Amino acid sequence: MKPIHTILALYTVQMAFFAAIWLAMAWLRLSRRATAHWGVATLLLAVGMGAVIARPWMPPALGSALPNLVHLLAAALVARGVRVFVRRPPADRWLLTIGLPAMAVVILANGFDAPHSWTVVAAGLGMGLLLLRAAHDVGGGLAAEFGRPAAWACSVPLWLIAGMLSGRALLALAGVSGSGQTLDTGETRQVVMSLALVLLAMAMHLTMAAMLMLRLIQRLRHLSMHDALTGLLNRRAFGLRLDTERVRQQRHPGSMALLAVDLDHFKAVNDRWGHAAGDAVLVAAAQVLDGAARRLDATARMGGEEFALLLPGTDLAGANQLAERLLDAFRSLTVAYEGELLRITASIGAAVCDDPSEDAEELFRRADRALYLAKTGGRDRVVCAGVLSVIDPPSPAPGAASPRRVA
Repeated sequence: MKPIHTILALYTVQMAFFAAIWLAMAWLRLSRRATAHWGVATLLLAVGMGAVIARPWMPPALGSALPNLVHLLAAALVARGVRVFVRRPPADRWLLTIGLPAMAVVILANGFDAPHSWTVVAAGLGMGLLLLRAAHDVGGGLAAEFGRPAAWACSVPLWLIAGMLSGRALLALAGVSGSGQTLDTGETRQVVMSLALVLLAMAMHLTMAAMLMLRLIQRLRHLSMHDALTGLLNRRAFGLRLDTERVRQQRHPGSMALLAVDLDHFKAVNDRWGHAAGDAVLVAAAQVLDGAARRLDATARMGGEEFALLLPGTDLAGANQLAERLLDAFRSLTVAYEGELLRITASIGAAVCDDPSEDAEELFRRADRALYLAKTGGRDRVVCAGVLSVIDPPSPAPGAASPRRVA
């Protein structure tokens, strides 16, 4: 076996191996749509290179056209899978605009027995443009998620493969000697290009796998820090955020407020309408709290029907003002559930920290004590720790704090 055939066989086995990995990931639902695209594309690359190896036993026109057509389709699938992965529209019209003319030229060139350089130009430019678009989508589409340096680093193998294919096509178009020949001729230039293709293809698949792992790691990190039902921070993440803000407060003294929020009579919602209704109320309450928070604030579900808001740079007046808005928002909140409109109110305990030496646990305790006073004082109100400040509801009707149905 010639060295070039050994290299091409190695490439074929490599693509079959990666195809199995991508399809297994799709079966495991790991970025399923993107990995399914990449799995089918890689399988096509293996088939296409196998056709190159089998070219001596095929009709000349078919042996020349089939590998290039398959590779063009594979490049389109890679580019489409990248678009799916970076959560952008598939851009099928653009892919067809590049891919279909290139395929048509390949078919016509081989059907009319044109020089092989025509096939090299059409297929090389088509695959190059498709992969250039994929490289750009990786670098631009993942910059916000992974950071710009990491995103563009992930796109490097795609840029290099696209540049190599496009460069070969341009050399063939310029009539440079040997550039329009098939990969299996065994000439030094073709051997070097085949080796580079093997290495770059491996780098491309490893980079794409790294992209998938980075996303999985970020998803796991998000799940470990956020409540699964409401999407708010969980207790652990909120405690870490509070510690961070306390350190910042020690460096830059100022006020910081903590609101402890508890939904009134929430157990009655679960008892009367079921836990699914309770979940719907919790999600709606979380949206109210998150909508009232600023970008620098932190909102968390502490467990059950208990929530908390951390308000850096907020004094007693600011905490009172926000608490009033929250009470009004909860009073007007309605949650649709199975044809019913559910309403619920909340009690709020507020604590303001002006002393950088106070630890986070003491701030929590003061807010919890204020919340307890708000609950025992009639609910649907806010109590501020350490001051005689209570915001009462506007003359509620009897039973107004209980969950109820409205027409």
